[in-house]
Amino acid sequence: MVIPKKANAAEIIPVNISVKYGQTEARKIFNMINEMRTSSTDAWYWNEDDTTKTTCSALSELAYDYDLERLAMKRAAEIALSYSHTRPNDGRSFSVYSEEGITNWRALGENIAAGYLSAEAVNMGWREDNENYVGQGHRRNMLSADFNCVGIGHVYYNGYHYWVEEFAYRTSVNTTGTAANDSEQVTALSVDSSKITGFKATFDKTSYTLRAGESTVASITKSGITVSGQWPVEVDRIVTDTLTISVANASIASYNNGKISGLAEGTTTLTASLYGMTAANMPTVSVHESGDKDNTDKDQKETETKDSDKDQKETEVKDQDKNQQQTETPNTKPNQNQKPQTVKKTTKKIKLNRKKLTLKKGKTFKLKVTLTPKDSKDKIVYRTSNRKIATVSKTGKIKAKKKGKVKIIVISGKKKAVCTVKVK
Repeated sequence: MVIPKKANAAEIIPVNISVKYGQTEARKIFNMINEMRTSSTDAWYWNEDDTTKTTCSALSELAYDYDLERLAMKRAAEIALSYSHTRPNDGRSFSVYSEEGITNWRALGENIAAGYLSAEAVNMGWREDNENYVGQGHRRNMLSADFNCVGIGHVYYNGYHYWVEEFAYRTSVNTTGTAANDSEQVTALSVDSSKITGFKATFDKTSYTLRAGESTVASITKSGITVSGQWPVEVDRIVTDTLTISVANASIASYNNGKISGLAEGTTTLTASLYGMTAANMPTVSVHESGDKDNTDKDQKETETKDSDKDQKETEVKDQDKNQQQTETPNTKPNQNQKPQTVKKTTKKIKLNRKKLTLKKGKTFKLKVTLTPKDSKDKIVYRTSNRKIATVSKTGKIKAKKKGKVKIIVISGKKKAVCTVKVK
């Protein structure tokens, strides 16, 4: 079989994923196939009219081919990334044979499956006992007289099981047994870059605050991609390749070997890239001057609360309102002549860390607010234009509810700022 190359072939890139092979379980299916092939009652399939059957009499048992098992294991890892008979490199499924140096075949067939938890379950799925002719393609492969050998692969990846049967007629079958591979290992796959449709990087926090001259650890908890043809559709494919991390504004902070270092006062974001793609919704980095402790004025400290979600806890300064208490730093000796402050500092400007934002349903994002002047006495109020699409807490935590667009409005005194949120 000769597969012509595309005239404008996309870039092929190596993608590394960690899978757990399950060959002890996979090999159980071999005897199930032969039991079906030699059964007087099970060796049949519907004809195209769906009223008459073809009975497969005198079928010989298949041999287990350890070359084909190696191919099936490779294909099992590939369908874990992109569930299709088309390979992640955009080649036909059978191109794996020539790629692995197997050329002595007369006929080939492939069955794939995903989600089944055991050998027995996936074999029953492939048998298709209750399907009509159109739905019995896997069954016809299992009962085909064109094949004399089979190899079976199985991997567990990202919380799901993936299975492959490779059938062939070979003039020389490799029956030299090997130990079943049940190990967890990193597998390198060749992927057509056009099939990678998204990239996401998750850190241990959604924001980092530090002083100029200080450093803090920023840990990557997960990096994942979306791939055309993946199953399940809504679950990112976790990869093990190393990300390129930097800081959007290098004059404010730097990133090196997992640490963020504050350089100058300001707010910026981390950036992460992989396979030529840049991740969205990255953590913010806020740097304060070294003498400005906790970004408060000299005469008071505000109590802090912790917003928590599944992946992190971050410390946020409480907004001042009627139900909130502040912890004052007491004077050692009260000043009896001190007069109460009569001039209230009001908000002149509101700055948000994001003016536009895209979130997936169920995800959250912490909106950061900077007031001018910093010691404004006006409280901060958060509003949403549509609670059915997204909500916002009194500390600025946005939660996406359903698809649509919504405006998150931030009010302080007479000033207002808006962040437009798109929920996918």
